[in-house]
Amino acid sequence: MTDGDSAGKEKNMAARRRSEGLELNFDGLTDSVTNLVGALILLVVLILGVTQEAISQPLPTPPKQKGKQSAGEKPISPRESRIVSLEKQIRKADVDVKTLQDKLQDIDRKFKSLLEDALKLKIPKRANPKPEPKKPPEVVKFRLPLAKKSSKKTNVGFVCEDGRVSIVVFEKLSLQAQKQLLSGKLLTFKEGDFNLKFDKAKRRIELVRKAGHKGESVESAMQSGSAFQRRLRRTSSQTEMLQFIVYPDSYAAFRKARDVAWKLKFDLGWQPLTAGAAITVGGGAGVTQ
Repeated sequence: MTDGDSAGKEKNMAARRRSEGLELNFDGLTDSVTNLVGALILLVVLILGVTQEAISQPLPTPPKQKGKQSAGEKPISPRESRIVSLEKQIRKADVDVKTLQDKLQDIDRKFKSLLEDALKLKIPKRANPKPEPKKPPEVVKFRLPLAKKSSKKTNVGFVCEDGRVSIVVFEKLSLQAQKQLLSGKLLTFKEGDFNLKFDKAKRRIELVRKAGHKGESVESAMQSGSAFQRRLRRTSSQTEMLQFIVYPDSYAAFRKARDVAWKLKFDLGWQPLTAGAAITVGGGAGVTQ
């Protein structure tokens, strides 16, 4: 082989090696383009999917009015309705609290104003009240009843019952009157407020009040023209004594009648009786039970 042939072969081999290197560079470019196209395709698919989902969703509707519901609208759950109601109550409570705070502030301002006005007033000191003078104890006049027998006759007596004063006249009984009394018949008298009867079972003489004769009230008996005082004026305090029969409800009436008799210088005796007890006559001219 000649030198010329060798040089030609070397040139051909170098050209071939340069041609093979350029083919390797095209493969890398092809890979890059393929990857880019794949990414673009994936991006397009994602965009189409999102757009399709947005199109499939319904348009937002305005808030529904109370008591009304649009056709096809999803109903509000009880929980959502409760939340809406609580929100309204909270807003109303906030308004009420604000109103009360305003009122409290107004009251506080008025109270402070009144307090300032009160502090400016000059209140005069109250004088210590003078103690009332003590009343002297009431003097009760008391006179002991007779502690011994009297020789005076007892022809007149008085009964204090139901707060009233009644008159008893002890007349001397005739033999005929005694027989009438012992036979059980009622023995009547013209004067006084009582008659006599004989109780055969208990064998005693009792006073029986006349019908309609209730006696005089204490106020009437204290008058100078009363039957009580007229009878006292017809009786002699020198020769006669008085006898009082007193029931539990009439001690006050007895004390007032006794004071009148004492002023007229009468001696008197008195006998307390239990409520409802009968007044019996016996043992001479005195009145006993």
